[in-house]
Amino acid sequence: MGRLKRFSLIVFILAAAGFAFLYVTKVLANDRKGPEISMDSDSVEISVEDDTSILLNGITARDARDGDVTDSLVIENISSFMSDGSRVVSYAAFDSEGNVSKAQRNVTYSDYRSPQFILKAPLSYNTGKSGVDISAEDILDGDITRNIQISMEEYYDFSEEGEYTLNFLVSNSAGDVSTLTATVDIHSSSSRRPVITLTDYIVYVDQGSRRLDYASYLDKITVGNVTYDLNEEPEEVIYYDYLGEPVDDPENYYGTLYDEDGNATEYVEPDDTFRITKDDIRIRGTVDYNKAGSYEVVYTYSPATDEGSASGIVSSESSGTVRLIVVVDDGQVSVGGSLTFIEDDTLNYIDGDTGNEGSGGGN
Repeated sequence: MGRLKRFSLIVFILAAAGFAFLYVTKVLANDRKGPEISMDSDSVEISVEDDTSILLNGITARDARDGDVTDSLVIENISSFMSDGSRVVSYAAFDSEGNVSKAQRNVTYSDYRSPQFILKAPLSYNTGKSGVDISAEDILDGDITRNIQISMEEYYDFSEEGEYTLNFLVSNSAGDVSTLTATVDIHSSSSRRPVITLTDYIVYVDQGSRRLDYASYLDKITVGNVTYDLNEEPEEVIYYDYLGEPVDDPENYYGTLYDEDGNATEYVEPDDTFRITKDDIRIRGTVDYNKAGSYEVVYTYSPATDEGSASGIVSSESSGTVRLIVVVDDGQVSVGGSLTFIEDDTLNYIDGDTGNEGSGGGN
């Protein structure tokens, strides 16, 4: 009887072990649980210059059957910007059975800036112009000129002279939207207006920045058939007496004149050639550096009635005007945004780099 009990116990143990083995084998064969993804933080900050692979740093994946499967981690998607300026990164990890686990965390950029518009020339054209010369660049996507949308607040006919207000919108692949409101000046091709040239036609500044020196953006002006360099200052010659003191009226001085090096010299009549200087350009416009938005600084030159005879050039018939657009940037991303479109064939942008024309409609 004792042997029978022992035999029965052995059979029971073997059967239990076999059942357990079969159960574990079945469970493992039907493994439906994905790896466990662990992250050292729920958010990460990177540079726009970093490769996206850096987003995998600090993340591991481990599977109950396969062990460490960190190498299976992939970035599934990076969302558009959220209102707080962050994006959501979605990750996935796989085991040998094809089970998938997913996780998310936020990413922010340490050096991001919103898309910017580029103007290489003023928004000033003769009647009959078919488009506006504007482009856009983005720190993430590069050239995004083809994303520009253009609208106007009311219908305008660009075949007539006047000032036209246009609204520009551009967005990048991350959903950040930049807008710009600017004035387009349309002139008759027969008008002989002065043409003022600036070093830049659109400038971006941070909110809270100090006031710009608007005169420093003046470069040249062409009146009639003569171009003046507005940064060229006439040389002032100072004459000295034998004691080294400046002579107030060197033309009528009876003694010997000396230059700044103490060498005797003769008085030379100053160059009285007609010049136009920065002081002759009227600058007006108000920029609120504490409020984000786009503003215009207007430069105007009005020829004097006797300027033609004084300069020996063909005088102009009207004043010359050019605009500097100052964009005050608050550093915040703008999610969404739209324009109200009035369809018109004239609302095309022309890429300032390639000269290619594109549609500015809302498509």
